[in-house]
Amino acid sequence: MQSSMHVEVVHIHREGNRAADTMAGHAFCGPLDLSILHEAPAFLFFVLCVDLEGG
Repeated sequence: MQSSMHVEVVHIHREGNRAADTMAGHAFCGPLDLSILHEAPAFLFFVLCVDLEGG
């Protein structure tokens, strides 16, 4: 059985995804443990609100 897979890698500047940039910065300063989030962490709420407003 042969499988075909299409993979596309797209670069997005950090300004285009502030939530991911904020989480990466937060992870960089913390322990290297695995974190599974079931809801947005408190430090991300402001970034998400600004994003929803189109800012």
